[in-house]
Amino acid sequence: MCAIYGIISNCSNPQHQLTKMKEALLHRGPDAQGEFIDGKLSFGHNRLAILDLTSAGNQPMVLDKEGLALVYNGEIYNYKELKEDLDPERFFSQSDTEVLLHAYKKWGKGCLKYLNGMYSFAIWDRNKRELFLARDRFGIKPLYYSEQPNGFYFASEPKGLFAVGISRKPNMKIWSNYLSYGVYEHSEETFFQEVKQLRPGCYMVVSESCSIQIKRYYDLSEAVNKFEERIDNEEQVCEEYYPLLRDAVEICFRSDVPVGFAVSGGLDSSILIEMVSQVSNSNKHIKAFTYTCGDARYDETPWVQELLAGKEHPLFISQTNASSISDLVVQVSQNQEEPFGGFNTLCLAELCRLAKQENVTVLLDGNGLDEQWAGYDYYAQSTLSPEQFNSGPVQNSKTPSCRPECLSQDLEQEALQPSFICSFDDTLDNLRYRDLVYTKIPRALRFSDRASMMHSREIRVPFLDYRLVEYSFRLSKSMLIHNQQHKYMLRQMVGNILPRSLVQVPKRPLHTPQREWLAQELSGFVEDIIFSRVFRELGWFNLSKVEREWKSFKETDPDNSFFVWQWISAYMFAAQN
Repeated sequence: MCAIYGIISNCSNPQHQLTKMKEALLHRGPDAQGEFIDGKLSFGHNRLAILDLTSAGNQPMVLDKEGLALVYNGEIYNYKELKEDLDPERFFSQSDTEVLLHAYKKWGKGCLKYLNGMYSFAIWDRNKRELFLARDRFGIKPLYYSEQPNGFYFASEPKGLFAVGISRKPNMKIWSNYLSYGVYEHSEETFFQEVKQLRPGCYMVVSESCSIQIKRYYDLSEAVNKFEERIDNEEQVCEEYYPLLRDAVEICFRSDVPVGFAVSGGLDSSILIEMVSQVSNSNKHIKAFTYTCGDARYDETPWVQELLAGKEHPLFISQTNASSISDLVVQVSQNQEEPFGGFNTLCLAELCRLAKQENVTVLLDGNGLDEQWAGYDYYAQSTLSPEQFNSGPVQNSKTPSCRPECLSQDLEQEALQPSFICSFDDTLDNLRYRDLVYTKIPRALRFSDRASMMHSREIRVPFLDYRLVEYSFRLSKSMLIHNQQHKYMLRQMVGNILPRSLVQVPKRPLHTPQREWLAQELSGFVEDIIFSRVFRELGWFNLSKVEREWKSFKETDPDNSFFVWQWISAYMFAAQN
């Protein structure tokens, strides 16, 4: 886990620009920094050392004879297996970085199909005079870029680009869509007009003259549509999926620094804990982390303690109180730079702070099983209107999550609801595909990457192993939802190794008291924002309607607070510019 950044430009002092980018992204890689310059190409790397802690693993990593140089962020989990195919006697390090570089040397762009992990990287080919950049299949690791009149720029976070003078001007199309429909992180566009992101499963080739070619090397629908028959045999699923599940967790333990895991109450965390216990035979005392807001209505600590009962994993609890929220909103907003997922993200950042205090560098997280195994209630719907499908519901919310009527007339008219691709014939498959490719997962991955790297921690998501995701799309619907029970076959699979009370627990959305605190303890904080000069001068809102909706929010107790959080997000964005 690191920061990568670079430039292709005729600038007179590239080292000065690299220094600015390095300093802006130092939180992502405090252990070592390095740079590489060759003609118009300059790139750098901030290292968070995970594998091979010696200087042999530092970057940029160069193969002089072959004319290749690499900067890389992430982990290639199957690097040991790949190394056996790459003449391991010639390696000078024990890092996955060197494996990636040799994989590119051997297979070129084709190396991407062999990689299992989370990654974004850039390889400069001195002979071809071109830069090859790529991002993992589901976009677990970020990669941002900007095309400017004087050259091409890339970085692991937008702040790396802003450090060298790229404009923070807002992308009003994205802002209007976000405020009107709640959609974001679904395309190459960001909340900044001059910043784009390389989409998951894509690579980019940039010539020394800054011409750009972008191609998709992986699409989930293409990967699963090659299988014509659906699997509906329970014994077959157990024999095939369970070993993949175990292996996905096991390879995520490849690390030369301490590994822990983050859990909440529920089935997914139960499975993660059981898998961790199975594959970590050499260390039964791996630390577990969870968070709470100290509100009994949402406190999952008792569930977590039940999950860990009989295990030797010490539990560390991060507690976030209402009194700390206003400061956290400012700190995390500055780090995230774009709108994020509310109090859950604040709490995750605090959990990562606690992990740092406990000297745990890597955390495993259980994200991804709900989207694979149809864990949400709305997956049971057989039909959806185009508007419902292209917005995506707020779980357990029956009232609209956005308030477009509170926008200024100009901004409301600019909104254009995205139309997500339906790659399958079945509504359930299309919903899961939407959530994995366009909505839930892309957002969650961006939030967690920034929240963890804010404290120089690495989050790994073993359940988003592409082998698991692809397999889940080969299953018949009855394996996913049976007799109104979601995650049916997954529950059957783990029924013999987990207590029945945990196997049968219904899906409980991971909540914080965000709605209650905003309306009560933090109402003054919200009012300071929506009645501020900064909020007013944005010109994005009809202030009288905002005031009316805010009053209704406090007095009628609506079932979601997303639209209030959007107002806070807009203010935080404006305050930083």
